[in-house]
Amino acid sequence: MTIEFRGRQVLDLDIDGIDMRDAPKCVDAYFSRGVWADSDIELTHQELEDLKDERADIFYEMIQEYIVCEAEYRYDSMQDR
Repeated sequence: MTIEFRGRQVLDLDIDGIDMRDAPKCVDAYFSRGVWADSDIELTHQELEDLKDERADIFYEMIQEYIVCEAEYRYDSMQDR
């Protein structure tokens, strides 16, 4: 996923800290990685925190995608038994 942040493009966003027992709030979730497209330099911890605050729409969209994928995986695993 590529998103715009502070007038630049960010690539390779990763999110961690998602605990399905806490879904859908996922209060411990955070961006763990992102790369500036124009320099291939990873965002700093502070930039990732700011990104989470300024682009909460993307952050929560990624959490929802994770939850859906996890639910589908668990469902498929149950069907394979």
